Formats: sequence, C-alpha cells, structure tokens
Amino acid sequence: MRINQSELAFLKRLFSQFPGLYLYFDHHFEIKQKPSLLPVFRPGGEVSFPLVFEITEKDLNAIDKIVYYAFDWTLWRKRDGGDH
Repeated sequence: MRINQSELAFLKRLFSQFPGLYLYFDHHFEIKQKPSLLPVFRPGGEVSFPLVFEITEKDLNAIDKIVYYAFDWTLWRKRDGGDH
C-alpha cells in the first residue's frame, strides 16, 4: 500500500497517542521509502523524483511472534497499573 507524506505524519501522530498500536505496527509491518518512478519537472529545468512510502507486511517467524506478545503483555500490564 502506498501512502503520501501527510498520511505518514498522521500515522506518527496516531502512534504517539496509542503505544499499543505502534507496537503492533512496528512488529508486523514495514514502511519502505523509495524514489517515485514519475519525475517532477520544476521551473528552471530541474527534474526530481519525489519519495513515496510503501507499507509492506513482514514475514514473522515463531520467535518474532513470541517477542511481540511478550512486549504487548508488558505494555498491557504497565497501562493498566499492574493490578492483574
């Protein structure tokens, strides 16, 4: 899935408000930054290739999943005050 810079900024604001969402996204997805294939022609004859961002799903093995659930569990304990 391709996203633009304003959508990326929205994701960063969302992650700052919800650390659990950031943890899930960080373990299961990647944001890759690469130049666009479509050139942008600027005044003065300058040509540039703007950056595009792609969200791709990571292939998780069993150990990666265990690490994610351990971090998620500790985050859950901290958020609720550890009364469990």
